Amino acid sequence: MHREETLIRVSLLMLLGLAAGIAVAGRAKPEGLPIALDMSTVRLDAWVSARTQLMVNSTRAYETFNPIGKDEDRRCVSIVNETGTDDYRGFDGKRVIVTGFALRYDDLPVGDTVADQTFTRRYYHGKQVHNFCNRPLVFVANKIELQG
Repeated sequence: MHREETLIRVSLLMLLGLAAGIAVAGRAKPEGLPIALDMSTVRLDAWVSARTQLMVNSTRAYETFNPIGKDEDRRCVSIVNETGTDDYRGFDGKRVIVTGFALRYDDLPVGDTVADQTFTRRYYHGKQVHNFCNRPLVFVANKIELQG
């Protein structure tokens, strides 16, 4: 990864962290349970964040979404929304079941524009894929439903 790209990603993660309320002083941060994600994963049971980027985590606490310095299985999972529904804001902070499949983020094609090339913006079926969770895999959701 180029140094400029690394700085841009770290800056974006910091902004995301501040927006999600990650900087909480004087409070213990919940760890959450690990989320195993590999190429055979077809279902995730987790808490959804539909604020900046659609993602899931093993705990409702937004403090845990920050992936910096965490083992991979302790990070959130970036979701590529292929459900046909674009608005999941009503699901924000709720427990969900996400069904779909995993893809390697680095296998997704980089867009054609100068900005896409500069910032290594990757796309899936014409939609930009964000990977703020900084995992090697992202999860393509075919269905997202509230858990009973």
